[in-house]
Amino acid sequence: MANYTVGDLIESGALTPRALQSCAESIRDARTVLVTGITGSGKTTLLRALAGLVPPGESMLVLDDCGDLGLQGPQRRPVAVRGPGPARSPRETAARALDGAPRVLVIDNVCPPEAGTVLRALGSGRHAGSLLGVGAESVDGALRSLAAWWSQGDGLAWADACRGVAEAIRLGVGVARTAPGIHRVAEVAHVKAAKGGWALHAA
Repeated sequence: MANYTVGDLIESGALTPRALQSCAESIRDARTVLVTGITGSGKTTLLRALAGLVPPGESMLVLDDCGDLGLQGPQRRPVAVRGPGPARSPRETAARALDGAPRVLVIDNVCPPEAGTVLRALGSGRHAGSLLGVGAESVDGALRSLAAWWSQGDGLAWADACRGVAEAIRLGVGVARTAPGIHRVAEVAHVKAAKGGWALHAA
């Protein structure tokens, strides 16, 4: 799989300079970025490129089931949440991986079993500046999925789950496939806590 940088994505037109600036500022300021898109939209490609903006000295925990992110290095610790291995649930595997020194999280595809565990970890402040991927058609849809998974998995009140999601995520980036082989960033929005959950403001 091609290892595209943000420069490559700018050159191809998949990423605009303004969108890159918003992402780079969030990573620099240690604010969590959510990347969302349906299968084949280029979500993983963008997530991998944005991970290249994390300072090399930062310790990184990579939850990457299929190895698609391909983030290697002395400061990168890959963990497979699902698939062959110890007989632990995805939630338990994620919890064990997160129970350590503070580090940036890069998660290719957050799913229901471990969503609450991940969001609680983000809310603790120990994993500032993380990058998450969620399969959804829009930023708002991804946030709603995260809140639903957290609420259902932990028995959390819907309002509390929404508030927790809004406090954990600071920037949402939606990617889409506009034609065969063509992927573009279609949405970039700041996530602000608001009454009833969150409000999205175009970046």
